[in-house]
Amino acid sequence: MSSCLKDIWDLKATVVYPFLLEVYDYYRREDITQSEVIKTLRLIESYVFRRSICGLSGKFLNYIFVSFLGGLPKDKTKSYIKSLNSILLNQPLNRRFPSDNEFKEALLTKDIYNMDRSASKCKYILCRLENHEHNEPITVDDYTIEHVMPQKLSPEWQQELGDDFSEIHDKFLHTIGNLTLTGYNSEYSNSTFKKKRDMEKGFRQSHLYLNESLGSTEEWSENTIKARATELSEKACKIWIYPEGDIDLSIKDNYDYSSAQQIPRVTTKHITSSDETSMSDWSEWEQELGWIIIEMLEYRDPSGLMIFEPRDIQDYYPRLQRKFPHNNSISETVSKMLASLVDRGQLEKPNRGEYRLIEGQLLHLHLEQRILKK
Repeated sequence: MSSCLKDIWDLKATVVYPFLLEVYDYYRREDITQSEVIKTLRLIESYVFRRSICGLSGKFLNYIFVSFLGGLPKDKTKSYIKSLNSILLNQPLNRRFPSDNEFKEALLTKDIYNMDRSASKCKYILCRLENHEHNEPITVDDYTIEHVMPQKLSPEWQQELGDDFSEIHDKFLHTIGNLTLTGYNSEYSNSTFKKKRDMEKGFRQSHLYLNESLGSTEEWSENTIKARATELSEKACKIWIYPEGDIDLSIKDNYDYSSAQQIPRVTTKHITSSDETSMSDWSEWEQELGWIIIEMLEYRDPSGLMIFEPRDIQDYYPRLQRKFPHNNSISETVSKMLASLVDRGQLEKPNRGEYRLIEGQLLHLHLEQRILKK
């Protein structure tokens, strides 16, 4: 389960954590097995990733995940995984789980290098492709992203690509067919394909799966880029899996997410109340506050800056009071909690009176601790 959670973290899919906390609650009650938790994590990772590759909106995904909970069985009388598969398969068009064909077609030409500013999602994709069913998985930090056809074309590269070199470069530079991992990026530089292939530590000598086909390729062209992309997209469908089951064609999209009044509020069931704000329940307070912060930012922060002020949390004071009915100083506890989270690097203060959530780290850490320590 640790590797599954790490993959979700590397995907930066922090929006799924409130849903996964509920999955943990099922697991804690022994309503689902460890194997079912792993299948759930992989399905949810695939749902988020496939939608991202296909350019489908991620808006309100947190509320969509919460809506899934209503269709899941509350006990062992029904199959949890079968129910989850059915829910994912039968989402309306705008919330659909992209099919293998839709996913593969989009992946062939998707600019995966610029999916985020640090190219960390590109590394996540290449690392998942490399490590799938691998008994000796690599650590992505040991490698850098290599453009087989370089970002700046030399006259030799222009000649190799042919008359349409500019169009080929623009269309395929940052796509999956032209990208790999290497520990020798500086040595490769802008060298021709054959030099990258045949040099010492070149593609032919690489022990990486991603470079196997490169070592046996005679030239690098539009056709070979497409062929490699097709090969990798087929493997991608085995990694980012599609749900099992049948689609109910009668389902229609009758839900309008344009209205904020229709968005369901996240509720928590597994966090217990405490008699006082002591060290024993500090982590439960932290978990609840972290959940509130994530929910609040998804609801009120369309810019994605992840910045809020303490007064923004005041709307959630009644919820905190219900969770911790014996606490008589909610405001003071929240202030202390925020200061503690800053001290431990889970929040930062960009400006006076403001806080910024650091990449959803708060919920990721607590979810990982709860599941792995069970």
